[in-house]
Amino acid sequence: MNAKGCGDRTLFCFPLGDVPRLAAPELSCVICFYPMNLRLALSIALLSCLFTGLVVLAPVPASAAAKDACSLITSADAQAALGEPVSPPRNEPRPGASACRFRSTQGSALSAKTLTVTAHYSDTDVSGNDTGMADSLKAAGYKNVQQISGVGDAAVWGTNSMMGRPMGELTLRKGKNLILTIIISGIPDEATALARAKALAATILPKA
Repeated sequence: MNAKGCGDRTLFCFPLGDVPRLAAPELSCVICFYPMNLRLALSIALLSCLFTGLVVLAPVPASAAAKDACSLITSADAQAALGEPVSPPRNEPRPGASACRFRSTQGSALSAKTLTVTAHYSDTDVSGNDTGMADSLKAAGYKNVQQISGVGDAAVWGTNSMMGRPMGELTLRKGKNLILTIIISGIPDEATALARAKALAATILPKA
């Protein structure tokens, strides 16, 4: 503690390091007060400094930094995945997620190949629920559900059919907060569909 003159009064100044620190040890506030208000001044100054430090350190929710799915994929990426020219992307907002859909320009609306990429940014840690991704595919009727290595931090693949067209879905996790799904329909060979989905994921993930 240091005593300093201040007109006809004396101020007692304590560096924050002279009193117990409850949080934010990097702060270096200096507290000055008149003797008659010593306890009150100390309490107010400490709370002010510590509260300021805690506000700065508050985490940003993952959903606040969420990216639109259509910002993660280009028409060239979609064409490579489907093997055919595609129409402009269609943004499809979904509860808690963003989806981007492409359709091949070849064939009718019912027969054309399609690609849908969905990005879900969760505010909670989803890294402990990797088995749940496989369970979700199985519950939705997907077959040949299997773990896939070499893409994301965890990934599963499954196949299904819609209106007689083959469909494959790659669901993967990046970090603790992002779940990405890639659905490719209209490609009859499963190995080809899986290889293209993995290649697309490798392109998307660095931008997600």
